[in-house]
Amino acid sequence: MWLLSDISEYRGMQEIFILQAPQKLKALKEFAVIERVVSSNRIEDSMSVLKQHQLLKLRR
Repeated sequence: MWLLSDISEYRGMQEIFILQAPQKLKALKEFAVIERVVSSNRIEDSMSVLKQHQLLKLRR
């Protein structure tokens, strides 16, 4: 039960933060989007390299 009250408390804090610091929140969101894209690209590049290695092994 304490978990639900903690969630409610943090949700209230989140709303206060949104109202008090919208510019900071926007900057944090933009940073998070950039980091997500960079990470996704790294994963895709790694998978691409792995597929290339697998194809090379099959050709031998």
